[in-house]
Amino acid sequence: MGFSAEERARFNADPGDPRTPFADIANAYLTERTSGKSGKRLHAMSRTSDRNAAEMANEASTVKFLNHFFGKKPIIEIRAKDLVEVFEVAMRLPNSYGRSNSEKRHPREIANQFVTKEAARLKLLEHKLKTTAIGKNDDGSEKFDSIGNIEEQLAAAETPMMAANTIYRKMQEAKRVFEFACMKRHILFNPMDEVIWTTAEHNKRVEQDGDRARLIWGDKLVGLFRTERFRTWSNGPDDALVWVVLLAVFTGARMEELLQLKLADFEWHDQILIMNIRNGANQHLKNKQSNRRVPIHPSLLKLGLVDLIEHQKTHGELRLFPDRKRIGNRDRLSTEFSEDFTNFRKESVTLPPAPNPV
Repeated sequence: MGFSAEERARFNADPGDPRTPFADIANAYLTERTSGKSGKRLHAMSRTSDRNAAEMANEASTVKFLNHFFGKKPIIEIRAKDLVEVFEVAMRLPNSYGRSNSEKRHPREIANQFVTKEAARLKLLEHKLKTTAIGKNDDGSEKFDSIGNIEEQLAAAETPMMAANTIYRKMQEAKRVFEFACMKRHILFNPMDEVIWTTAEHNKRVEQDGDRARLIWGDKLVGLFRTERFRTWSNGPDDALVWVVLLAVFTGARMEELLQLKLADFEWHDQILIMNIRNGANQHLKNKQSNRRVPIHPSLLKLGLVDLIEHQKTHGELRLFPDRKRIGNRDRLSTEFSEDFTNFRKESVTLPPAPNPV
């Protein structure tokens, strides 16, 4: 961020304190952003209604992330090389980082432990895949999976790292925090100018990320439904993991929409059970168009959905899945559930490698 001679003169005439701790400046930045300051000019304002919850959550999570590294450190002592180290740590964090409000460990510790545990987990999985027979050969000997299939399964089992786009958003937010420090005349230059990726670097990182599209289960649902948990209801008839998956398959509803369902959201109409997806107390929808009424498929009735509703009523519950907790910066029920389902999938569901294109 460059300054004209006039701006430098004004800085010298009315400087901020360069020894101010980073955390104080970052928290002041958050306060002004929340009140509507644009963050780009000293007196510029923007309507808070123009900024969505995701943007504000990203600002808060980035400040929290940076405070782990710089906290009480005077803003004047933070150099570009320090910020390079910060984002090198970010590139070693799992994609789930930041979803838990209770996490107290330093990001560097989380990254180091994650990398070590991930390598050990994949090594064990590789040994299992190489030593577990998948059938018989024509001569009656045990048949083992091919090297190619094993490599594909190991790749599919890798825990996603923090996405390049997420890291870049944190870089942009960090740059705005230091712009704010310049604007308040605590420092003259923005060290993030030397750190933030160029457009070419950003595009290259995104390309290296590969396809991060969400898994479309399709015929892979067979493998999920064949697990003991789904076949025998081994975790009980009120197993939220099983029911949320079943409801999602038969209704197309989003995870958060299902987890926040209340018993009052179900009603009978002309002998058809209706599920109401709507806003309410402790219920949040993606947009206004998400309000809808969904008829329940007969298969869900056969599987015991009505029994589940009555069971929860008998026990004085108001929600269909009363034991699910809200965690993460966005205080959503789906955060913990997503982690639970991912762990279950990795431990219990074997997905066949994608077929080779013809």
